[in-house]
Amino acid sequence: MIQRIQTIYFSLAALVLVYFSVGAPIISFYGNDISYLLKSNELIATTSGNPVAETSVKYYFIGAIVLTLWVIYVIISFRNLKKQLSAARIGSFMYAAYLMIIVLSYFIGESLTENPTVSEKSAQFELGVYLLAVGYIFYLFGIRGIKKDKKLIDSVDRIR
Repeated sequence: MIQRIQTIYFSLAALVLVYFSVGAPIISFYGNDISYLLKSNELIATTSGNPVAETSVKYYFIGAIVLTLWVIYVIISFRNLKKQLSAARIGSFMYAAYLMIIVLSYFIGESLTENPTVSEKSAQFELGVYLLAVGYIFYLFGIRGIKKDKKLIDSVDRIR
């Protein structure tokens, strides 16, 4: 199991998801005097560097935990390559949907902070989003490794 390259790729993707679920920053929104930092488990509002309010946001946290558990399931289903490949493809769609939800949160949050009295505003992605994208690339490399293993096993079966 460990000697296969896709296990390493899936483990790296799971590691990224674990870091994300711990509380990685996702998006920050800035206005005139107030800024918001959306993390995977909370939303922090600050004015002049002082935290004003903290709100618990569990949706991103739960999504990251579900994806982490799914990646672990894909890793431990290595005995049946067909089952592992189908589970990995389903996980790929779940991961892509999760990334799309985060990107939509960026645009929704940016539109919610629009206020005629706010002259300067900006929103930007934070480290967590970029790490999730890298984790998704690792996940896709893992799927590619499964396909290579399946192709190798099929070619050996043809030789017999």
